[in-house]
Amino acid sequence: ARLPVVGSDSGQWGDILNEFLQVSHKADGSLKKVLEVVNVKDYGAVGDGITDDTAACQAAFDAIVANGGTIYFPIGIYKINLGRLIYISNKPIELFGDGWQSKLIWNPANDTPANPNVKAMVNIIGVSESDRGIFAYVHDISFDFGGNKFGTYSDFKVGLQFTHFDNVYVKRCRFKGALGQMLGHLTYDGSLTPSQGMTVEECYFEDWRAVAVNLITLNVKIHHCRFYNGIDGIEAGSPNFICDNNDFELLDGYAIRLSSVIDFTVSNNRMRDCRLNNANSTDVIGVISILGGGAGDGSYYGTIVGNTLINRVYHGFIGGIDSHMGTSSFASKGINIIGNTFIGFPFGIYANGGLEDSLIANNKFGTFIKYVSTTATISVSSID
Repeated sequence: ARLPVVGSDSGQWGDILNEFLQVSHKADGSLKKVLEVVNVKDYGAVGDGITDDTAACQAAFDAIVANGGTIYFPIGIYKINLGRLIYISNKPIELFGDGWQSKLIWNPANDTPANPNVKAMVNIIGVSESDRGIFAYVHDISFDFGGNKFGTYSDFKVGLQFTHFDNVYVKRCRFKGALGQMLGHLTYDGSLTPSQGMTVEECYFEDWRAVAVNLITLNVKIHHCRFYNGIDGIEAGSPNFICDNNDFELLDGYAIRLSSVIDFTVSNNRMRDCRLNNANSTDVIGVISILGGGAGDGSYYGTIVGNTLINRVYHGFIGGIDSHMGTSSFASKGINIIGNTFIGFPFGIYANGGLEDSLIANNKFGTFIKYVSTTATISVSSID
């Protein structure tokens, strides 16, 4: 929609102007409702890091359920004591603060909610599989979920969770201390139709117990994030996945796991000292791991290009990139592994029956490297 252009649009002014006005007006001429902006302090939140702000924050969420809206956290520390924040609606939601000085901290909830999709400290949920939320935007805010990498794992202590929501954006946020996955977009109610569209940008993840980012949703992009001193980095389990220009350091587990992913690109990431807890394994597991599982097939038609993988802690079963069949009966295929740099690994690229019809080219291998491939059909060129 646009305004008419003076000197042109001859004979179309009425139609063009009506189309423009319909964007912001109802048929009776009144203005359409603008999404409400809710300040949590207007609902009683104190933000001093001592007062229990659980009820006040939930009241702010409840205030926008009917029509959607924006929840604003001014600078402060908002304590959530044994509580969960829940938003169930098909309407859009925006959640933001004044940067990382707006901080939510948890004494984590210990309950077991009846709703199978309510597992997180912050739950943003569509009405159902067929009535999904249309838009969610979380940005410029900090979350401390109350645990650390040495804590006891719990499936009910996820950090921020989206379920049945399309078009999700998470930007410039800090995440710390979840005892389940830190940031997730998946379902627990047996739904088969994944949501569509998630972008995670310029976020910082530190000191978590399980997976930092676990996404079973279509069309995911993860850019310019840092993952530091946790367990596992990113797990993807649905088609159309892009992961580029991220930094992973001091992870006990993998940096990236591709589980039955079709059409993916992993490019220009830096990974340093990951897979630190694999010392007692009997098989090679990679910092980047390609396997079957999830949907039951292998991972197909992807590119892993331009990444730098550095390992300074030697043990015998750590790989840069590995491909396994996992729980699938099918090998991964059509994978291009091109132009990556591996430094300090006993195994650079390891394929154990799980990689077919793939290209490995122009990779560079540093000290203490072996190239190993068993029972796989691979086209290989330019192994430097």
